[in-house]
Amino acid sequence: MDRSICIFLIPVSLLLARLVQNTHAVQYVVTNTVPNTPGGRLFDQEIGVNFALTIMPVINEFIYKVFEETRSEQRTYVPVVNVYISEFPGGLTEGTADYVMVKSGIYDQATYTKPGAGKRWDEGYGTEKFLEYCDSLLKDFTAKLNLKMQYTYSNKYWVELLGKPVDQLWREYKAKYGNQPQEASVDMFQGLKY
Repeated sequence: MDRSICIFLIPVSLLLARLVQNTHAVQYVVTNTVPNTPGGRLFDQEIGVNFALTIMPVINEFIYKVFEETRSEQRTYVPVVNVYISEFPGGLTEGTADYVMVKSGIYDQATYTKPGAGKRWDEGYGTEKFLEYCDSLLKDFTAKLNLKMQYTYSNKYWVELLGKPVDQLWREYKAKYGNQPQEASVDMFQGLKY
């Protein structure tokens, strides 16, 4: 839970920042609402507000590229992007954030989980590799899933895109890698190039 609290910055900035149109001036605001929790302290010590504010415009541009939003009409202009560091359950959100970070090349992929790791598809760490597996089944799956999740989430999105329930896809993914009951552990800050 500690890392999921801290990592909230990244999913929120990724999901909200993708709405920002780069032709307009955008104000970024980062607020740590849980500074006295382990995750809030970890955010303050390892990332910090200043770094978050610096990296958010870079994240916007990369998000546009990953989710193939190359034209301004594909983007919604939002004048202010607020990022709140708070407690938020969201293994899929964390996995999507990890997916973007791995694709960005900013983080060393060797520090992320290995294919087949994890106990559940939505536990967060390990979800990134599962999303890559789904991309291998349908080109740009993760981008398509992200578009569906703009306002809400439903397990039916997996069936709509891949024709199978997410739990079945997870079982097939695990079988591909020998059903290893690997722990999904990650140090997202190790090897950070900034």
